[in-house]
Amino acid sequence: MSEINKALIAAQMEMAHAELDSENPHFGSKYASLKSVIDAVKKHLNENGIAFLQSSNAIDGAVEVTTTLLHESGETLSGGPVRVPMDKQNAHGYGSALTYAKRYSLAMVCGISADVDNDANYAVTDLVDYNQNVRELWDSIVAIKEGIRKGDQGDESGYQEACEAWSELTNSQKQSIWLAPTKGGIFTTAERTSIKEILPKFLERGYRSE
Repeated sequence: MSEINKALIAAQMEMAHAELDSENPHFGSKYASLKSVIDAVKKHLNENGIAFLQSSNAIDGAVEVTTTLLHESGETLSGGPVRVPMDKQNAHGYGSALTYAKRYSLAMVCGISADVDNDANYAVTDLVDYNQNVRELWDSIVAIKEGIRKGDQGDESGYQEACEAWSELTNSQKQSIWLAPTKGGIFTTAERTSIKEILPKFLERGYRSE
C-alpha cells in the first residue's frame, strides 16, 4: 500500500464529520461552512504528513475545484474535480460557487460529511450520499487505486489485485461509487479508464475472486 493511502487511513480514523456551524436563512437548514470542513480535517491530515491543495477553474458558467492531497513522501492523491454552476455570472456568483465547491471537494476527498445546504440547486443530497458511499467502501477503493497504480508502474499483479477488489463489490456498490453527482468522483479519469478497459481483461483470462 502506498504511503499516502496509509497516512490517509490513519487520518480518517481520527476525523469526525464537520460541525454544522452555519444556517441558511431562507430554508432554516444547517450546513458546514468551509472553515468548519477545514477545521475537521486539516489537523488530522497534517499530523499524518498530509497537506491539501485546492485548485479552481471557471468553465461553461460553472466553477470546478479539485482537491489534491500531498504526502511528505512526495505521493499525491486527488479526488477529482467538483463542478458547481454559478447562479449569477458575476463576482458574487463566482465566489459563492467557489466556496461551495471548495468545501464539498475537501469533504469528499477526506470522506466526511458537510451535510446538506438547501440553498443550492446542485443535487447536494446526492453528493452527501455519494460521500457516505465512498466512506463506507474506502478500503475497497484504496485497494483498487493501489492495484491500478502498481499495474501502471509495470507490476501486472497490481491489476489483478485491483480486479479482485472491484469484483468483490456488488453491482449496487460499484454503481454507488461510480456514478458521482459531480464530474469525476473518487476515481481519476485514468483510473476509470483502467477499470473499464484493463480490469475486464483479467476477467476474460479466467480470473475470479475467491
